[in-house]
Amino acid sequence: MEKVISKKISKVLILVVAFCLVFTIGLSGAFAAPLPKAKTLSNKTPVYKSTNLKSKYGTVQKNASVPIMQVNVKKGWYKVKISGKAYYMQDKTLKFTPIGKYKTTSACKTYLNANTKQSVSKLKKSATVNLIAKNVAKGWHLVASGSGVAYIQSKFLNLTNAATSMDAGTSNTGNAGNTANTSNGTTGSTGSSGNEMAFDAGVAGRQSVAGVAPYLETATADRGYIVGGMSDNGGYRTYGYFTKDGKSSNPEFKATGNPVNFLLPMGMGTYNATLVQSINGSTQVRLLFPFKMFNGGAETIELYKMPNSEVDYDASTLFVRQAQGLVSGRTTDEAKFKAMYEWLVKNYNYDYPKANSIQPGYMVDLDAMYKAKKGVCIDFAIELAAMARSQGIPIKVAKGKCKIVDNYGTYHAWNEVYISGQWRIVDSSSDACFREAGAKYNMYKDASEYNPTSYT
Repeated sequence: MEKVISKKISKVLILVVAFCLVFTIGLSGAFAAPLPKAKTLSNKTPVYKSTNLKSKYGTVQKNASVPIMQVNVKKGWYKVKISGKAYYMQDKTLKFTPIGKYKTTSACKTYLNANTKQSVSKLKKSATVNLIAKNVAKGWHLVASGSGVAYIQSKFLNLTNAATSMDAGTSNTGNAGNTANTSNGTTGSTGSSGNEMAFDAGVAGRQSVAGVAPYLETATADRGYIVGGMSDNGGYRTYGYFTKDGKSSNPEFKATGNPVNFLLPMGMGTYNATLVQSINGSTQVRLLFPFKMFNGGAETIELYKMPNSEVDYDASTLFVRQAQGLVSGRTTDEAKFKAMYEWLVKNYNYDYPKANSIQPGYMVDLDAMYKAKKGVCIDFAIELAAMARSQGIPIKVAKGKCKIVDNYGTYHAWNEVYISGQWRIVDSSSDACFREAGAKYNMYKDASEYNPTSYT
């Protein structure tokens, strides 16, 4: 019997460590920014099955937007994602849209990626590079210089001072100008972007751009969140970010067609929110909101009873409809929550193939996950959160480290549910692994063994 139990426990530990190691590598979207998309430069741009020119698979039309999975997977090659599968394209056939030009703070090197010592080029102090993406790995930015796209250590770029204000060569965002002052109704200048700031008197705290109609509503900021949206984005990619005390939020938030609640990620204090829209393919960027300032308030329990930009659901969401049936006849929050938790753990498995291909910046599609009947740890956490919140039960999606996963060595995602006046730890993805291995598990975990770094 002891040998049987030992084998079961070993299998469980292997499963838990394996899926969370993959989560650390692939789901670092909460802790590292995703790679940006790139545009194809010509018609019939070739796509390959491998980094071999004889493995041509097909072609992509000009100006197609291609998700980049990995740059410099081999010198001269990028790994890309097309129709949900991984392929390869030559770097010379693709072009990124730079964020801006910045100067190096000292002499340094650029590298093929963040995990290699193979350098691409040597840069002198005050050398100018195009910034492609920030924080693509811990301590690293992605830049372009005369030697191509490469990684540079973040300590060598001062992102508070651009070489030319928001000027990325082929990109043109205009001058941020003055900070908009929402307290007295005056507006800041957007410089050469050609847009004038305008206020919607019908909604408290709403600020929008004439002719474009994106907006950020900050009337709820003192409750720990704001509302963002765009009535018509015209097919353009619109994105933004929060800054507070000199630090930027990561990952960036996206403004969508429908109003979305965005939790303020850095606690109480004064925030800036910047909203930017890419236009004319990869050649131009338009600054929509130049540093809108507002004060963020304390976190409240109500934040965790409603949908937001990550836990995005409504009455038609399949998990929400499932939850309605599961709680029928149950009168207490704990009984309702236990029914939802047990259903999820017993009916959903951990998705190992998905874990091997998942990318930074991944967002959970709840209806797709409902049908798939499997997922990774962030899927489980958001699925359970959507069901519980739809029933008025406060629940957080927590991201951080825990003892069971490589002894606090790797990142993980779980839930904290508010039951009987206290927050309780629930780790449904780990419990699904225990269930698959035939091992015992308890719904509530020891809080001392979980160290969250962020909540959604």
